[in-house]
Amino acid sequence: MTDGANRALWIIVGLVLAAVGGLGVAAHSGRLRFADPDDPLLSGAVIDLWHRGDPWNLAVVIVLGLLLVIVGIVLFGREFRRRGTSRIDDLSHPGERGDTVVRAAALINCLERDVATGRGIVKVSATITGHTDSPRVWLWVGLAPGATVTQAREHVDESLRRFTTTSGITPGSVDVTVLPTAKAQARVR
Repeated sequence: MTDGANRALWIIVGLVLAAVGGLGVAAHSGRLRFADPDDPLLSGAVIDLWHRGDPWNLAVVIVLGLLLVIVGIVLFGREFRRRGTSRIDDLSHPGERGDTVVRAAALINCLERDVATGRGIVKVSATITGHTDSPRVWLWVGLAPGATVTQAREHVDESLRRFTTTSGITPGSVDVTVLPTAKAQARVR
């Protein structure tokens, strides 16, 4: 799941919880036509159903609660995990007098340094995962105050073109996360 898809999922969960909470507050304050604020939260039919479920009703609620906790832990863990695939392998180019090996760490470092030269870009972190034929590039770009996302996007696109030209690797997909920072860009690099 990409960072964007994970954020979209969290937004949906947050909106659903906010809507349920808002409906509860509106019902309690008498702002809903179909809900009387003096009525009990659960109707008599629901309470009868609960009592008819004895002794299994509590067990069912506990199991449902545990399932929700597990789903919450998985979603929370995805927010802070490192990428699930392994880092890209080193590049090896065979030649007449031996092999030339380009380390994956050097590729990542060069991409980070190139992106970091952009105007208004304060900090860059990169990860390249997958296979060399169609890797996935993950970039986290910190923008200085006053920097525009448009300028940063243009510079990231140029840096990725240079990366493809020099390394011979064409990324299959690129996931860029832009993070505003309070830190101003260094005047000298």
